[in-house]
Amino acid sequence: MGPEILFVLSIIALVGPSMASLSQVLEERTNRRVNIVMGIAIEVFAAAIFVVYLETIPAIALDPAVGLVFPALVVWYAWKSKQTVQ
Repeated sequence: MGPEILFVLSIIALVGPSMASLSQVLEERTNRRVNIVMGIAIEVFAAAIFVVYLETIPAIALDPAVGLVFPALVVWYAWKSKQTVQ
């Protein structure tokens, strides 16, 4: 694993805490949109990691498979959340 991959993985690891912090300061509508965009981006990375693990080391493919579930739930709940009329 090269330094480039480690750099990308460390950025991905920072998305969760960053989103938790942003959810406290962003307006509701903006927060919902950011959650959808970032959830889809993380879902794409998680799918790529899952495919690589599935092809190389199938025994540990469960961890990235779980990583596919939670960003999908974030996008789902952000998409279906109650939207207030302004």
